[in-house]
This record gives sequence, C-alpha cells and structure tokens, in this order.
Amino acid sequence: MLKPLLIALLAGNAGLALWGYVASARGPQLRLGDGTQAQSGTGSQWPERIVLVPVPASAVTPAPASLRAAAPAAPAAPVAPAAAEGGGSASGLVCLEAGPYGEGARATVDGRIAALGLPGLDSLRWVPRETAGWWVAMGPFAEPAQRAKQAELRKLGLAAEAQTQGGDRWLVLARASEAAAAERALQALKPRGVRTARVIEARGAAGWMLRLPQATAAQRQALGAARLPGPGFGACAG
Repeated sequence: MLKPLLIALLAGNAGLALWGYVASARGPQLRLGDGTQAQSGTGSQWPERIVLVPVPASAVTPAPASLRAAAPAAPAAPVAPAAAEGGGSASGLVCLEAGPYGEGARATVDGRIAALGLPGLDSLRWVPRETAGWWVAMGPFAEPAQRAKQAELRKLGLAAEAQTQGGDRWLVLARASEAAAAERALQALKPRGVRTARVIEARGAAGWMLRLPQATAAQRQALGAARLPGPGFGACAG
C-alpha cells in the first residue's frame, strides 16, 4: 500500500522539477494589464549577447528653436568718453608783460593803463626783476639839467625815469635784458622826437615788470596800442 504512494510522490516531484526547468528556459513572464502574461524578449534570456546599435544622425530630431539655450551676447564695447573741448591753447588767453621800468616810472605807467578804461585788469601786477641789462638813456646830467630835460620829455608824452649810476645822473627811457632789444627800443623812440638818447649797460639795476597773466584778445590789442614809456607789452619771458 505504501509502494503506490511513494511512486506517486516521486512522479509529482519529477513533474515539478520538469515544470521549473521549462519555465526557466522560457524566461520570466510579464503580466499585462488584462491579467495575461507575455514573454520577455530574447535579450532578457541572453544578456551577454546584447549589442548596442548606433542611431544614425539623420534619425535624431533636433530640439525646437524656442527650447535651445541662447548664446550669451558679447558685451558691448565701452563708449569712449568724448574728448574734452577747449583747453589752455584754445582759450585765447596769453600772458603779457611790459617793462622793465624803474621805480620812478611805475606811477606814470599805472596812470596810462588806468586811462584806457579796460575791464578785467584785476590781475595786473608789478613783478620785480633784477636787470643786469641795458638802458636807453639820456645824460649824464647835472641835477638841474636832469629835471629840465625830464619836464621836456613829459611834454612829448614820454616818461623818463631819473636814475643814478656810477655817480652820474641819467634819464632812462627804456630797459632791456639784451643790447639788441635796447637798440630796437631806441629806434622806436626816435620818431617821437628823441635825438640824444643812447644805449648804455645797466650794472645790476633793479627793475619792475607790469604783468597780466591772462590777457584776452581785446586786452592784447588795447594794451599793445598804449603809449607807455620804453618797451610796451609783449609775451611774458617766464
């Protein structure tokens, strides 16, 4: 009685073993949504045989232009600042000076400049200058003759400065730092009635320059026409 039961158990075990072998050979089953099962592809049965197949470039669909990342725009070139207009040379202002004059001639020069009635002369200044240069002078005189000649020159519109050098009395009509400049000043005085003046060397005499640091074109024209004793206005020497 036990023998038929043992045979039945062995047969059942053999059937289960056969069913498991067949299931593993067929691969795992996929259960679909309707409850049925489908076999997986052959690639699941032999994973070591999987080969990656490259996709042709023509088969790739490009992304829409609206989704592409825009390349950052290059920064705009900086705008160069506009060049400053005007400047020292474009302003038309120049430095003018007249002289050198002695101490006695300063009052005469001041009076003639004031008579011009020019505006904007607040910066007009007297500047001392050591002049080991040259004089356009008349003399030497004795004291009475010096005073008489000075009065005569005043009637001609000339300011003569009384100076003493080496014990001699002179009337100085113009000063210059160079002999050539003094000669030019002498020639300019001759048409005004000066006959006996001459150029002499001034030994360490002190003089004054009348300076206008920033003269406009109108001021240059008016000051250049002013009747001043000796050298008139010109460009500043430094």
